Amino acid sequence: LQSHARLHARQDLIGAAPPALPQTLHPLHHLCASQPHTLHSVCICKQLLANYKSWAKTRGEDGQVPLHILAACKHHTHHSYQICVLLHQAFPSGIQVRSERQGFLPLHFLCENDGLTYWSTRISGLLLAGRGANAPR
Repeated sequence: LQSHARLHARQDLIGAAPPALPQTLHPLHHLCASQPHTLHSVCICKQLLANYKSWAKTRGEDGQVPLHILAACKHHTHHSYQICVLLHQAFPSGIQVRSERQGFLPLHFLCENDGLTYWSTRISGLLLAGRGANAPR
């Protein structure tokens, strides 16, 4: 009951959030950077995207979309994969966005920062599956 009340309190806060925040303080970027990713992270991500779907496209520091931030994390979990799916559904072409400074795709960050784990492999499969024949390489 207590965790249910906390979730409703978070939903109230998310619903009251201003639609425009400084890019470097973007809530989805912070959520994706926080570790470990938990069920609460997934629930908050769902709420944020339900209310502000365009935030999945917002570039933050170095021109990174939230998918870059998530991919750059170490120790991906099942919940990380779920967040990746939500971000991909909200912004499918996000897998083709290159960071401004390094020119990296989210897949580059994933390969650079996480060892070969089951969940990083699942995330890489999702990032690769969306790349069509005409996608930038």
